[in-house]
Amino acid sequence: MTDDTFESADLRAVHGKFVTGVTVVTTTEGDVPRGLTLNAFSSLTLEPPLVMVSVQTRSGTHGPLFASRRFAINILSASQEEVARVFAGKSPDKFENVEWAPGTHGSPVLAGTTAWLEVATTERVRVGTHTLFVGQVLALGHTTLPPLVYAGGQFFDGACLTREN
Repeated sequence: MTDDTFESADLRAVHGKFVTGVTVVTTTEGDVPRGLTLNAFSSLTLEPPLVMVSVQTRSGTHGPLFASRRFAINILSASQEEVARVFAGKSPDKFENVEWAPGTHGSPVLAGTTAWLEVATTERVRVGTHTLFVGQVLALGHTTLPPLVYAGGQFFDGACLTREN
């Protein structure tokens, strides 16, 4: 394989080597909560406090998120693998068996997370098959719960990571 020729499976394998946190991005469509699992989340700047998520345009949550002025990023805790699976699915009511409450600014904030951010959308940038949503942090919270992490197509307990010296 040369630098300019590779299969999409190879690219997916490379991406799988990058350990990420697991989030559920939530918003509302009218009074109806909407959300999806994703690991394409990043802190952009501290001043101003900006974050970004990347959402596939074919996602059922893309439309409501694109139309919304606010959304929440729920950083899942190690005990929330099932929550990650539910929000990764196609269920019409992903919130049916998930405890949540409206955040300070109205976005759904899930119970039991390790952390959460509520943001105001500042930019929407279409890139290929995805939209990058940039938001300014309006409110946040965090706990001492260990995070759920994802690598190589599998979930792991972030508390079990070992430190290299």
